[in-house]
Parts: sequence; C-alpha cells; structure tokens
Amino acid sequence: MNLNQFLNECQEKGVLKYLSIYIVSSWVFLQVVSVISDPLKLPKATITYSLLFLLIGLPFYIFLLWKYQIKPLNKKAVSELSHEEDLGSASSKSAIELNPDNESFVTAKSFNKSFQKIYFIVLGIIGIIAISVAGLIINTAITTSENLKVSNAFLETKASDKIAILTFDNNTADEKYDIVGKMAVDWIMHGITENRLAQVISPKIIDDYSKVLKASMLPSANDSVVTNYLKPSKIIMGDFYLKGDRLLLQSSITDANMDRTLIAFKPIDCDAKSPLECIEALKQRILGFLVTESKPLDNLQESPPNFEAYQNLLLAKNNYDNNDEYLRYVNAAIAADNNYYEAKVNRLAHYYNLGEYRVADSLLKVLSKETSTNERQLNNLKIYQALLQGNNRNIYRYLKKEYAINPFDLETNSSFMTVAKQFVNRPEDVGKIYDEISMKGMDVIDCEYCSYRYLIKALADIQLGKLDSAITLVKPFAKTKGKERLKEVLLKAYVQSGKSAKAVKSLLVNFNHVVSKDAWRRLMLSTGKEYLLKNKPDLAKYYWNQLITSFPQAASTGEDLQLLAHAFFYDEKYTQAITNYEKLLVIDSIGKTESYANLAIAYQKIKKPNRAESVLQKLQNKRGNYDYGNVDYALARYHAALSDDKEAIDYLYRAVASGKRYNLDAYQNEILFKPYLASDDFEKIMSFWK
Repeated sequence: MNLNQFLNECQEKGVLKYLSIYIVSSWVFLQVVSVISDPLKLPKATITYSLLFLLIGLPFYIFLLWKYQIKPLNKKAVSELSHEEDLGSASSKSAIELNPDNESFVTAKSFNKSFQKIYFIVLGIIGIIAISVAGLIINTAITTSENLKVSNAFLETKASDKIAILTFDNNTADEKYDIVGKMAVDWIMHGITENRLAQVISPKIIDDYSKVLKASMLPSANDSVVTNYLKPSKIIMGDFYLKGDRLLLQSSITDANMDRTLIAFKPIDCDAKSPLECIEALKQRILGFLVTESKPLDNLQESPPNFEAYQNLLLAKNNYDNNDEYLRYVNAAIAADNNYYEAKVNRLAHYYNLGEYRVADSLLKVLSKETSTNERQLNNLKIYQALLQGNNRNIYRYLKKEYAINPFDLETNSSFMTVAKQFVNRPEDVGKIYDEISMKGMDVIDCEYCSYRYLIKALADIQLGKLDSAITLVKPFAKTKGKERLKEVLLKAYVQSGKSAKAVKSLLVNFNHVVSKDAWRRLMLSTGKEYLLKNKPDLAKYYWNQLITSFPQAASTGEDLQLLAHAFFYDEKYTQAITNYEKLLVIDSIGKTESYANLAIAYQKIKKPNRAESVLQKLQNKRGNYDYGNVDYALARYHAALSDDKEAIDYLYRAVASGKRYNLDAYQNEILFKPYLASDDFEKIMSFWK
C-alpha cells in the first residue's frame, strides 16, 4: 500500500474527519480558556497545561479511532465478505469471487494488514512528535515561565524581595536631560543591589519581559507586565523638571498594585549642571526607607534616615563594647543626617551609660527642643528624663510602654530586663521578658546585649532561689575568654548553692587562664565576700589572702590600690587598708564613695574618730545633681558598720529614693547590711519602687 492509498482509505473510514474535529475543537477550547482565565482568576499556566493535555491526548485519540472506528469497520467488511461467500455471490464493491483460497481474497486481507501497519507507524510518529513538543513546552514554558524572568536570578527570589524601578519621566521638555532619568534608575538600582536590599526589576527587564509575553500571545500592557507577571513588592517611580537653573527630582514608592503610595519623598533640588547631587541624595533616601520600613517597630523616625547615616549607626551598634569606636560611628551617623533621631538618642544613652550624666542631660535638653509631637519619640525622651532624675518608677513605666510596642527588639528587651531587676527590684518579671526572645542560634560570645541578658536573668534566678537555673544559664561561659561579670555570677551561684570549696577553687583556677589578672583579682575579692555572706569567714580569708599575695610588690595604679585596699578591709586588716585607700583617693577620688566609706570605717575601727569624720566630710562633698543615692548609700554602710541601725536605715531610704540601683553587690548582697535583711524597713526599701 502506498501513501495515496493509505490517505484515501483514511478518508473513506472517516479518520481525517475525526482528526479535523479534534484539531478544531482543541483550537476553540484554547481560545475559550484564554478568554475566561483572567475573569475566573485561573493560574497563568492554565493555557500551557491545556495545550499539553491536548498534545499528549492526540496519540491516544488516534488509537481510540482505530479501536472504535476503523477496527469495527474492518470486522464488518470481513463479516459481509464471509456472508456473501456463503451465498456464493460476489461483493458488489470488489466484483470478485470471494473464495478464501482465492488469490483475490488473500489480497484483500493483505490490504487490511498493510493499512494497519502503516496506521500504527503513523500513530507512533505522531506520538513521538507530540511527546517531543510537550517536552519542549515543559522545558521552555513551564520551567522558565514560572516567573518568566529574563534573568535566572529571579527564579530563587520571592515576590516580596523584588522592587521594580520604572523609567523616570523627563518633564523638562528638553531631550538632553533624558540621560538624567537613566542615571537616576542606574544609580538607585546599583545602590539597592550593592547593599543586597532586594532583587531589582529594571525598565529594561520590563521591556524584555513584554517581548516574551508578545511572543507567547499573552497580554503584555506595561502596567499588566509589572503588576500581573513580575509582581514586585514595591515600585519606584519618579520624574524631574527644571525650575530656573535648578533641577528638581522627585520620587515615590508604591505597593505592588500601584494603587497605594507607601512614601512620597520631598523634592530634591540641585544645580542643573550637577544632576548627580540630586540623584545621590534621592538614592540615600530610598535606601534609608527600604532598610527601615521592613522593621517599623524598630524605627523611631517619622521619615526614613539617610542610608549612610543608617549604616554608620549599625556600625556603632556592632562596636557597642568599644566606647571610642561607638561614639565615632554615632557622630558620623548624625553628621550624615542631622535629623536622625535614633542616632541622637543612642549618643545620649551612651554618655549616660559612661556615667557622663551632665553631658547626657545637655544632649537631652537639645533633643527635647528638636523632637516633634511623635508620641513614641516623646515617650522615649521621658525614659531618659526619668533616668537623669533618678525616678526609677517612671523609668519602668515609660520603658514598659516602649517594650509593649516592640518586645522582640534585643536592645529594648535587654534594657527592660535591666530596669525590672536593677531599678525597681522586680526579679519575678525578668524571666517573662527574657523568654520573649529565643537565644538559639545567637552568637552570644560577640553579642554584648546577649551577654547582658544572661547576666540579668541569672541574677534574677539567684534572687528568686533558682540557683540551679542560674548555674545552667551561665556555666557555658566558664571557659570563654572575658565575660568577667558572667563568671562572677557563676561563682556567686556556686557559693550560694553550697557547692564544695573544691568546685569553687577549680572554677577560679580555670578563670585565671581566660580573664585578665585584674579581672581574676576582682573575682577573688567577690568570692571572699560571698563566703562571708554565707558565714564562712575562713574560706573568705583564703581568697582575700590569695588576692593580697598576688601582688609581687606594692600596688601603684588606682585599680590595684582599690583591690588591695578592699581585700585588707574585708580581712579586717584596717591599718593596711587605710594606707592603700589614702593612696587611692589621692590618685583618683571620682566615684569612689565606697572607698571613702570604707576608709572612714577603718579609722573608726582603729579608734581614730576625728580622721573618720574628716573622711566623712569629703564624702559629703561628693553629693551632686547626678549622685543617684551613692553618697547616702555609702553613709548607710558606714553607720551599719558602727551598728548605728537607725541612721543606717534612714540613709538607705534616702539612697533608694534618690535612685540607688539594686546591683550585684548592693542591698541584700552587702555584708554590712546582713543584720537588717529580715527587718520590715529593709523589706520596704527592697520594694520601694514597686
């Protein structure tokens, strides 16, 4: 059988007719799907999937034609021939004698077999073609058209990470300024990409995408391309125009549907001959918005900061434990954007933490004049006003408002833990605040706030009697370099929980290898004080003797003199203590209220009351606007050492009312106040700010 005979046979058996119906029906079906897919909000790939179904279905359709159309016809024809043979007549169609042994009958059967063979060969070829085309479509139209991006980088990018930048319109009526629009797009795009803020969809990508859509016969209007196919999270648009010899550049950022403006930047003007000045300023504002708008709770600004300023503030926070570097970066942030409120607040806070209260107060007064009616900024200023006034209750009250807004901010969370424990003595609040932020995965070794969170949480646990919890929390830092305060808390928990003297000594031996010599001496001193609180004076003396003998010669620096004087004082070697305190206070008397009190006590112990009174007068002279109860607290210690209980309690009330904090070694942790711990007055002092 040749090809013409095969085609004629196909036409006679209705194969071509049914194939035409399939093809036309498929075409109509695809047209209907393309029309109704948008109104019914069907997936964009619906047409592609439909085409795949129809392509793969074609070989099956042809096979079904054979099974239910051609094969029955062949059987019917054979049946009719057999019937006519039985009647001894000839077929009207063939006009030959139907004898099975007849050569013509054999030829007819051979004809049908030849047709069947060619039919299935054609079916196989069509099947291979259909599968190949389907594979091609899957490779080109599904794998790549999931996002239909010109760049493969978009395949791994979520919609929320993409920003489209539209061409900046030239409203100057002068074509020579067209280049300004292109420069603006390139400059902004480079800034976003360089700082890894998002994947950028440029005007060129939008144009290329439109061409892809046109080639695939899908809708490709410009707005439709951006909003329906590229689906950025934000769209940056802008224009520029001339005002005299000044170039004015303005821009806004909308949402993905272009129906809501997220921010409209104030117009920026510059010399028309220096358009890059405008473009750079606009880029800084756009980048500043992008890095802050995703964290609105962390943002105290009414308008986004300059991006360079934001970067400098980040660098400052990364150098929190380096005072000089921290202030350098904070000042650089303020220089880059003088309206950067958060940077100014951070500078104020840093001076406060350094104990330079007069500078902090001066900065607060200036900042108060610059602050708008923004409720959150005003509340933030009230926190620092309360800090500088020593009003611990208001500190807690106003910081609690900020914490309620953003409890997951590490800095705010850590600050609120500190205020709860050390300012208002609410150790029961600390655990709940701490649990708001998971510490899993954090680099706590290099994270200053993280270390401080552990410190405050452990101190709260110790005060609440949860000694095992405190040990578990800070023990991982036993072998790390530095972290002296955490090691001090660990020693405190060991002693308070009744760990063996051998276990405590073992800790200190290990600490000698991972902290500085001065830090190790401070740990020896605090360990001795802890043993004295536990009524174990022999063990306390051991550590003070260890500290004293660690100095190969007479101490000369302020740090060494203070450690040595304290060790002699608590070891009741008052003459040696006086010698070292006198030397210390000549070298450095700033903030040494404890040393003045100890010196006065030592003079009383060796029966020199006049010298003691002279020292007390110097202590009284240390009072000032930013004393925060330190002088009154030192006087309370002095009177407690002399068993002048009424005066001691009176001064303690004054101290706590002036803002004396509940620190690691204060109040219930002070050896001299042991006789008062169970008294009602002491309980009232401990709950003064609650």
